[in-house]
Amino acid sequence: SGPGLDGAIRTATISADRLVVVSTPEPAALTGAYALMKVAHLRAPEIPIDVLINRCGSDADGTTAFDKLATACDHFLNRSIRHLGTVAEDPSLGLAARDPEQCLTMIRRAS
Repeated sequence: SGPGLDGAIRTATISADRLVVVSTPEPAALTGAYALMKVAHLRAPEIPIDVLINRCGSDADGTTAFDKLATACDHFLNRSIRHLGTVAEDPSLGLAARDPEQCLTMIRRAS
């Protein structure tokens, strides 16, 4: 786990009812999401884990990414996780991050 991740999980799970993990479908992001779920499972195995897959090209991409996480959790942690859903990629968010002023201009024109 990354520096401080174990302590952050310990603190967060003291009064948490569930853990919501948000990941993108890229392999590195799924690996990080699995690592987080593993640490959380070891610290608080009773807390349900829900997963939201963000920035997907399609619902199928989100389902495939979730299935990879669910398979790993089932096989290595002997636990199930729940799929909260998939959020589609929105190209305008990339524009907003690269050029916030242009994004604001577009919003003003649309109003």
